Amino acid sequence: MKLRDALIFRLLAGIAAGIAIGIAASHFEMTALLRAIKTAEELFGEFLKFLIPLIILGFVTPGIIDIGDRAGRMLLVTVSFALGSTLAGGFAAYAAGSALTDFITGGTLTAADGALIKPAFTIAISPPLPVFTALVLSFLLGLFCAGKKETVFARLFMELKGIMDAVIRRIIIPALPFYIGSLFVSLSASGKIVPILSSFGRLYLVIIALQFAFVALEYAAAGI
Repeated sequence: MKLRDALIFRLLAGIAAGIAIGIAASHFEMTALLRAIKTAEELFGEFLKFLIPLIILGFVTPGIIDIGDRAGRMLLVTVSFALGSTLAGGFAAYAAGSALTDFITGGTLTAADGALIKPAFTIAISPPLPVFTALVLSFLLGLFCAGKKETVFARLFMELKGIMDAVIRRIIIPALPFYIGSLFVSLSASGKIVPILSSFGRLYLVIIALQFAFVALEYAAAGI
């Protein structure tokens, strides 16, 4: 894979381009360009929120179906471990964030001015289901269809998995650098990009350190 084709490279390029465009557009008062970018950002954000429940249904349900007849016990164990890990990680993150607030923010809490740029228009795309509802429904339908791959429901969700996989590969991933870049256009146009990037850098240092520590603990527990 060439470097320019790697997603992380395209994301970083999108961030750099977004910062440059935001600063230039703000300096030269290119309000129409900023509003157009903000409009595209809002529309893509609505599209993402619409897709999340469908992605859950399209991947979680077929995953449970593929497990087969032992899906019930395996799902119970998996969910128990996942819930315990999530709670432990959440409490650890809260404790670290509370203890390191001054380090992360640099001693000042800086908020971007979200009211600076207004989209030209917005279109609300309501998701078909709330996220947690989609997750519970995926569990129920997956358990019902486990070991019954020839049922209508099972074939339906296998088809949905293929559709969602194609949407992610052909739409979401190619558009993601532009979406991330548009977010940084708004941030840099607000004139607060330097303190925000500084806070982001310190925040990611904390996140990566916690991630390594947490993964090491999980592997140690699994090894024991």
